[in-house]
Amino acid sequence: MEHDITRFGSDQATLLLPESGIEGLYFTGQDVMSCGFAVCLSSPFLCASVILKKRYLLS
Repeated sequence: MEHDITRFGSDQATLLLPESGIEGLYFTGQDVMSCGFAVCLSSPFLCASVILKKRYLLS
């Protein structure tokens, strides 16, 4: 997925999730949310919140 303005549109945003559609398989890393180092550090929290069915706030 290219990192341009279409990446943040509604069609592509539905693909940027930790769920894979396969039970027990989750994604984490820069391509789960956006690109960059900071996203690599925060996307594991998003993935953990999906697995544990909890809402974590990074503030």
